[in-house]
Amino acid sequence: MIHSIYTRLVLAFIAVVLASTFITFTIVGTLYREEGWRYLQSDIRDTGKQVIELYSLREKINFDEFLQKLARLNNVRISLHSADGVVKSYQDPEVDAIEPLNPQMVESVLGGNEYSGKNQLDQSEIPENTVVGLPFFNEGERYAVFVQPIPGRELRGMNKILIVTLLFVLLIGSLLILMVARYLVKPITSLTEATKRLAKGDYQIDLQMKRRDELGNLTENFSMMAKQLEQIEKMRSDFVNNVSHEMQSPLTSIRGFSKALLEDTDPVDPKYRFAEIIYNESTRLSRLCANLLQLASLESKHHPFKKVPYYLDEQIRQTVVALEPQWSQKNLDVHVDLPWLQIEADLDQLSQVWMNLITNSIKFSKPAGAIWIRMTTKDGSVTVSLEDQGSGIAKEDLPHIFDRFYKGDKSRERVKSGSGLGLSIAKKIIEIHGGQITVQSTLDKGTVFNVTLPLPPRGQKLDQ
Repeated sequence: MIHSIYTRLVLAFIAVVLASTFITFTIVGTLYREEGWRYLQSDIRDTGKQVIELYSLREKINFDEFLQKLARLNNVRISLHSADGVVKSYQDPEVDAIEPLNPQMVESVLGGNEYSGKNQLDQSEIPENTVVGLPFFNEGERYAVFVQPIPGRELRGMNKILIVTLLFVLLIGSLLILMVARYLVKPITSLTEATKRLAKGDYQIDLQMKRRDELGNLTENFSMMAKQLEQIEKMRSDFVNNVSHEMQSPLTSIRGFSKALLEDTDPVDPKYRFAEIIYNESTRLSRLCANLLQLASLESKHHPFKKVPYYLDEQIRQTVVALEPQWSQKNLDVHVDLPWLQIEADLDQLSQVWMNLITNSIKFSKPAGAIWIRMTTKDGSVTVSLEDQGSGIAKEDLPHIFDRFYKGDKSRERVKSGSGLGLSIAKKIIEIHGGQITVQSTLDKGTVFNVTLPLPPRGQKLDQ
């Protein structure tokens, strides 16, 4: 699955989003860290000034309670230092105790100097180590107020909001990425399906795509290529059809005259052998032309096709009986397992399929071998299997076994070879009936052809 363009696009987009988010936070954190420190120091400095202003009013209000509430409200730690060493601290009781301050820093502020920076006892880069110290005098006494921020509930809440926001951004972004990726990959998927149809000989391809990008141009060029291939295929088919028609008449004459020569020539005369060769070759060429014409007719989609109900098992048995002289000559055992079954199909066309396949099995079977013909039904279809113990088909030849004129080097020697069109014709007839034909073979062990045909719906009555 990860090898598909769709998956790669989605993963690439998600990786870009995650990387962009991480890089953005890193850059923003670096650029605005100092500004954040300055803002924090300014904020706690204002809190310290409020403490100084309110200190003179301590007699009129509950000063300790007020500072405790102020510290809790502003999420800070407040400590008051007097010149005689008295220290009062105010902070939210739910947080950790205040960190001790550097004595030298305290003395410096009591001496009238302001301090803004980090606690000199702890130089770690965290906000709660920021300290602002302000000096003030009251009734002739020197005092110092120190304010430190603490991580409060608001900060934790903002972190949660930020994390949830980022998760929603990632989720929504991923969904949008899925939609965009599907939109980008859809024309490629359509082209892939069209390519498969084209490889099977279906040139009726019309890809409707209103895009003006590279994929749109590729689709348009693909449709043009399919139309050109269709024209070329039609020209080829017409050429083969015309040539076959033109060759039939002279071949018929040659075969007739050569047969007359055979009848009037003494078999011991060398001319008899020559006439026999002429007769056999003209017969082979005539059969080749007939097969070419039939194949062209089947591919033209105008071939006569008439479905009639009949018994498939009886048809196959009759074909086996008709070919008895051939399999008896090679001393073959033919085992037939054909249960009673009625189908609806073109009787003549399927008869040629069984004739071609069984003839093939006989031709390439070893003497004194065996052929098995079985028939099974499953899920609304019937499968006829023809198995032999012949020379088999090489693995590299299997993908091409149904191509016209294709002949494997080991399974189809010259002395056994036919026109090379029998399996092509059989495959085309099976496909016209809505079925399929497959082959499994092991070299020097044998071959199995499986023909699967659809059965009429259950309950449909077939009239014989």
